[in-house]
Amino acid sequence: MTGLNIPEGVTAINNGTFNMCFALANVTIPEGVTLIGNHAFANCYQTLTEITLPESVTSIGSQAFASCGALRSINIPKGITEIN
Repeated sequence: MTGLNIPEGVTAINNGTFNMCFALANVTIPEGVTLIGNHAFANCYQTLTEITLPESVTSIGSQAFASCGALRSINIPKGITEIN
């Protein structure tokens, strides 16, 4: 899997959901998702280059993007109230 469009209706990307998903290159998260959990996208090493967070995200968990050395682009929505 290189690209992922998370479907409408999802409200959270839970802890470790895509941890060590080595082939994941980009992710689009729909409006309605409010939480990116701890280590949600951690250890995607050299593949994850782009992620789009919707304005609905209010919380980003601890080390959500740890060891994502190739990540070139991420937007932080205005409504963020918590980054761990």
